Amino acid sequence: MRTLYLISSLLLITISLCSCSAPANPCSDSNKEQAEKLLNQAIDQPDSEGRVDLLKQIAPACYDTNILMLLGDSKIELHHEDDAIIDLNQALKLVKPNSIGQAEIYALLAKAYLSLNNRPLAMANISKGEDILRSLLDPKHDPKKKKSLAVLLEGQNTIFSDVLRDLTKSTLQVALTTEEIQTKLDSDERAEAMPKIDIPILFAYDKADLTQEGRDQSEKLATALTDFVKQGWQVYVIGHTDSKGSDAYNQTLSEQRAATVMQFLTQRFPKQQTQFKAAGKGETELKFIAKNDQDEATHRLNRRVEINILK
Repeated sequence: MRTLYLISSLLLITISLCSCSAPANPCSDSNKEQAEKLLNQAIDQPDSEGRVDLLKQIAPACYDTNILMLLGDSKIELHHEDDAIIDLNQALKLVKPNSIGQAEIYALLAKAYLSLNNRPLAMANISKGEDILRSLLDPKHDPKKKKSLAVLLEGQNTIFSDVLRDLTKSTLQVALTTEEIQTKLDSDERAEAMPKIDIPILFAYDKADLTQEGRDQSEKLATALTDFVKQGWQVYVIGHTDSKGSDAYNQTLSEQRAATVMQFLTQRFPKQQTQFKAAGKGETELKFIAKNDQDEATHRLNRRVEINILK
């Protein structure tokens, strides 16, 4: 299983078997020793079902974040997503807040929801993980000059990039529906976070003209934004390009594409035109690093329009 490496990663907190999940029945020394042995066996077990069987032999009082993460990830592979979500939410209660481990758990939750084809909750969890990673890997960052997530994660042994890639591919293969966009934005608002979403709106090659698919996706976006706009929220449309071409060229293209989407949206909300703003980021906030100019599969994942909504 491709995500197995995350358990032994130095990015995660050191394994520390504890009784925090069941203080009335603490993890004894013998159970702790047995748990470590079973965990190591599970890590070496290539079969998901075999891993789950081994981990279930560990006394519940000895469960820590690493055990719960491996258990949850293995259950996702077996398509037992609901059970996996329970395990991963338990891991969130044990993990250190604002840590790499917490970001990894959010990535696994996103993986579980994506497996259930619940893309809004997958996006919500990946956003939480991204915010944590940015605060840890770029603690002195200027919000107006965010570093490329791809650069921040380069060389890091993390499941986050794998899940983000799968989620982005999903939104490219099947356009987001109005309901999915609305659910993601509403989820952010309920969590008292800034409502935001990345949308792969398609343009004509090397131009700022919307394709028919791009117009359809923009129409769904406009419908999803209706309540926010009528309540007076400000909508920021931010364009992003791939890394092909010069910095200056990509900056201009991203600005033009953001302006195109903003113009489309303001036509739907003519009385609220002043609530919309457009900006371009060029290639400064790549999410994935392409191998070369011919790596179209990766370049395609970086081309997107970001929507941020502020009161």
